[in-house]
Amino acid sequence: MTAILVHQVGPGVSLQDGGRNGYLRFGISHAGPMDAVAHALANLAVGNDRNATSIEVSLGGIDLSSTNAALDIAVAGGTFTVTRDGKPLPSACRLTLKPGERLKIAAGEAGSWCYVAAAARFDVPEVLGSQATHTRSGFGGMNGRCLVDGDQIGLTDTKSFCASEGRLLATWLERPAETIRVLAGPQRDYFDAEQYQAFLKGPWDITARSDRMAIFLDGPRLRHSQGYDIVSDGIVMGSIQVPGDGLPIALMADSQSTGGYPKIATVIGTDLGSLAQMRPGSRIRFAAVPYHEALAARALLERHLADPVEVEPFVRTDFTAEFLSATSLTDGLHQSSSTASIDPDTIHARGRLTVTERLSLLFDDPTCVGADHGNAVVAEGLVYRQSVLAFAKNPASNGGTIGVREADALMLLRMRAQTEQLPLIVLYDGAAIDADHAGAGFRAFSAVSDQRARVAGLEIAVVFGESVGTDALLASLADIVVTTGTEAGVSLAGPELVRRVSNEVVSLADLAFEEGIASVQFDDEVTAILALRRLLSMLVDQGSTRLRDPEERDSPGLNYLAGRASYDMREILKSVADYGDVFELKAQTTSSVITALIQMDGFTCGVVANQPLVKLGLLTTEGMGKAADFIAFCARRRIPLLRFLDCPGILPGRMEARNRPLSAAARLLELEARLTIPPITVVTGKAIGLAAVVMGMSSTSGGRCLRWPQAAIDMRDGRDGKTELEHRNLELIVPGETRAHIIKAIRETMEARK
Repeated sequence: MTAILVHQVGPGVSLQDGGRNGYLRFGISHAGPMDAVAHALANLAVGNDRNATSIEVSLGGIDLSSTNAALDIAVAGGTFTVTRDGKPLPSACRLTLKPGERLKIAAGEAGSWCYVAAAARFDVPEVLGSQATHTRSGFGGMNGRCLVDGDQIGLTDTKSFCASEGRLLATWLERPAETIRVLAGPQRDYFDAEQYQAFLKGPWDITARSDRMAIFLDGPRLRHSQGYDIVSDGIVMGSIQVPGDGLPIALMADSQSTGGYPKIATVIGTDLGSLAQMRPGSRIRFAAVPYHEALAARALLERHLADPVEVEPFVRTDFTAEFLSATSLTDGLHQSSSTASIDPDTIHARGRLTVTERLSLLFDDPTCVGADHGNAVVAEGLVYRQSVLAFAKNPASNGGTIGVREADALMLLRMRAQTEQLPLIVLYDGAAIDADHAGAGFRAFSAVSDQRARVAGLEIAVVFGESVGTDALLASLADIVVTTGTEAGVSLAGPELVRRVSNEVVSLADLAFEEGIASVQFDDEVTAILALRRLLSMLVDQGSTRLRDPEERDSPGLNYLAGRASYDMREILKSVADYGDVFELKAQTTSSVITALIQMDGFTCGVVANQPLVKLGLLTTEGMGKAADFIAFCARRRIPLLRFLDCPGILPGRMEARNRPLSAAARLLELEARLTIPPITVVTGKAIGLAAVVMGMSSTSGGRCLRWPQAAIDMRDGRDGKTELEHRNLELIVPGETRAHIIKAIRETMEARK
């Protein structure tokens, strides 16, 4: 008999079917899957009834294999990491597991549960008509317990589904995540209208106490208008109780059958899986919907489940040397005639602007169009009355490929920008190199990239749409990379090449996000180019052409923020910046550290700030790397640095250690020590121990240090549990007057440089 052998398993992994129905009146829980939709999809993908038994996998993961015979299985649920004998698979897939092959599932990017269904029947006893595991009762599944290492789960009625392996295509499974829809609960009248609105508004954080029985929420404490004890009545999965402490509890699959707390709302059935998939630490809100909308959502879901499961077949995963040598591992090549062209109407139909239109938006003079240099246009014009050079690839001419002529034009323009100290804007669009002349194209690319590595002039890359291969590498050498387009991305390899070689099914947006090259992203070209003009006005001449915001302008709202345990650091930046103008860079990467450009009294400054709203402002390895990259940019451009500190420490843990936090911290300290313009630091909250050191509190580069009255600064290790304020070189300021103090410090710093 075939069996599933469990080699290694984390906590909370169990066997679940559609649930134990009809016994709530006897106090017996329904049990069943936490995400019934994902459970049903996995079963349907291998030809089972939607309520058949599957393995419910928690964040602890599982490592299993099939004994004796091949086994058709399907995996669906959260975005988990799935591998077969070490080779990556999509998180939702169908495959045949041969004897001895190891299927490993581990926590991935998102989600708390996933399901492994087999084209067979699990050979475990039924209790009250169900194989669902309910550990608190001690029955169902494997002797009423979760799976453990070494378990062998027998299978009967094994069938071969005789279908292709592949990724499950079920975009409808991507249900609402942050907003959970609810109906008013049976004890809604125990809360007045204001409290019910507070419940809907939230926001609510999912706590670590959450499990299969209930999801515990933390947020604003609700007040009962009629007390919080009721005569116990029925509970269903999705009931949201509010006990005496005012913090809601959403009852889930293993909940009790009755409860004695008022139920303010009930999660609609189609959103139960969304709620179940949210991890501890996630933030949600609730939205009240009418009964007919809940019914419509249910009907739509049932139609999806009634349709055949779509499967996108896997590509080849076993590569011989002969296969690899025959595969072009270079992306960005363009196969076309040198006479190929695209008319403006076709470009507009694609939602793009022509090169001429882009340049007319960029420069003050809309008639500035530049001169053709092969497949590129070279132009010079004014941006806010400051001279700027531009090199624009023209996709209407041979796909915008770079050859010798285009490379020569770019290098000459770059040398001029270096000599005359002018900013250079390079607009990337189209392919990288013409495959018909790949040798010459690669030599031209090498010359251009080598030159960029040697010159120090300000260069900004604007990427329109997809940029892969050599173009992406060239764009990444720029000081700032702007991307525009809903599917824009900069990646060394495109999705098709990745799929052919590594069997990973990913989008360019996902690849680009992991690369992290883009400094700022926009959905449309007009917005991107107008933002580029704004960026240039900050960088070109310290903003001398812009109107001054009054230096003495106070921000009394900061006095209120200073007394709060948690606040949005962006509000502080907007309050102190000229006209509230904050140009944030790398906002799409780790949000625990903010990097941005602002102007203070017309002077452009770089900002590195902790974000208390994200992980309490704890420093992460990614955050330190982000800060270091930005400080290096400011140092190259000789931009004064402002630091806003509210950081209680450095995030510890094994996962963080894999990212090499010591190397990131050492690099950040080295850059801080080499600053030639003394930084200005404002401590708005905590600056504790090593985190304060890494963020520059003990930097030898000098500079002014201001602190708010509530600031807690302790340069010791903090193990004694005490917080001690260090007053040396710290200037106590009123939060609402922060702007005036920073401007005064900037003027003194700039005066000292003369």
